[in-house]
Amino acid sequence: GPVSTDSASVAFSLVIGASSLIGSYTERFTVPLVSAVLGDLAMTWTEVLQSPSPSALAWRLLSVRTGRDAVTAGPHRVLPAAQADAVLLRYRLGLPAEQAAEVMGREPAEFAWLLKQTVRTGAAA
Repeated sequence: GPVSTDSASVAFSLVIGASSLIGSYTERFTVPLVSAVLGDLAMTWTEVLQSPSPSALAWRLLSVRTGRDAVTAGPHRVLPAAQADAVLLRYRLGLPAEQAAEVMGREPAEFAWLLKQTVRTGAAA
């Protein structure tokens, strides 16, 4: 069934939070990015509200718009996409592990494993 407005607001907050991280690089890039992703969310709002994880949907839209590599230069250059996303959400955006797992559409144990694999390789340092 449809998700709560709370879940939808988490999706919105995620887009703004991730975009502000990108904004630290350049405002000229961020404003059009935020507009584009929010437009994508608006165009698929029914799907967003019916999704089991609106945050994961918003994250996918943001990833598509940025080409992932634009989100952050470091982790996405040296790690597989899922591990890089885990590092970005947990350590760069500061999301609690459980919320970061939800954003990625993963179970908390799977998210913890991704971080463990990243730390194991020394890439999260």
